Parts: sequence; structure tokens; C-alpha cells
Amino acid sequence: MIEDDDDVSYEDARLLWVHVMRKAVEDFKSGSKSRGAESKKAYEDAKRWIWSDSEEFPSFIFLCEILELNARQIRREMSGYELSQRRQREGCCPDVLEQGRGGEGSEGED
Repeated sequence: MIEDDDDVSYEDARLLWVHVMRKAVEDFKSGSKSRGAESKKAYEDAKRWIWSDSEEFPSFIFLCEILELNARQIRREMSGYELSQRRQREGCCPDVLEQGRGGEGSEGED
């Protein structure tokens, strides 16, 4: 028997917001490597929501606070994921990108 309806409704709401957050991350990840129009729209919507500066309900930042998640860390990971997907599509890797930037060890330096 359920004794406290408030606890159940809070947990139900929390699970809903966890699902919203997961869906946004999934849409971002799948859309960043897809060429389909529907996936691209879901990706753009997720990206816009994740990087929004709004702190109002139901913004990304607001939900991160409710769920006790680090919004900056999630954004950092999403940026890294997006960059790695772009590099794969373009057929290059981090080592290739670092070569020829004029840093130490570049050919022709004395």
C-alpha cells in the first residue's frame, strides 16, 4: 500500500525528466551521424535545447539542476562526441589535425 502520494508523484516526474534528458542525448547522437531529414531535425532540436542558456522550466539547465546533473560536463561530452563524428565523416583523425599547425615537431623548424 502506498502511504505518501507526494513521493510517488515526485518519483514519477523525476523518471519522466530522466527520459526527456536521455531522449535529447539520443537524438543528438543519432542525428549527428545521420543524413535523414527527420533525424537531422531531432538533432537540431536537441542541440538547440542542450545549448540553450535558459534556466526556465523545462530547459536543459533546469532539468540538470532537478536531476543533480552537471550541465557543463554533459555539454562538454556532447561537443566531444559531435567533433569525433565530424572527424569520422571527413575521414580524419586527431593526429592528422594536429600536424602542420606550426607546433613543435613540425617539419622545417630549426
